[in-house]
Amino acid sequence: MAPTSNFQTKAVQKLAEYPFKKLFDAGVHVTLNTDNRTVSNTTLQKEYQKIADWYDFTLDDFEQINHYAADGAFISADEKLTLHQVISDEYKLIKL
Repeated sequence: MAPTSNFQTKAVQKLAEYPFKKLFDAGVHVTLNTDNRTVSNTTLQKEYQKIADWYDFTLDDFEQINHYAADGAFISADEKLTLHQVISDEYKLIKL
């Protein structure tokens, strides 16, 4: 999902209507994206910050979101395994 774009395009009007957390809590493999970075004047970091500000997501939640993104990447199965390992390793460092 692309929070900035979702609000700019009026796909969602109010934060209470934004389904990101509800979908995540239901086990849907949601990811964070910028959609149209230059038009929306956003970055992936800003999109993550919005979700962090809006919801009580933990580092474990964000790690899971990144694993969901790796699952959906257009790369080979071997590359996905490597990417999952990199994500896990990096989050271990952050959690120290």
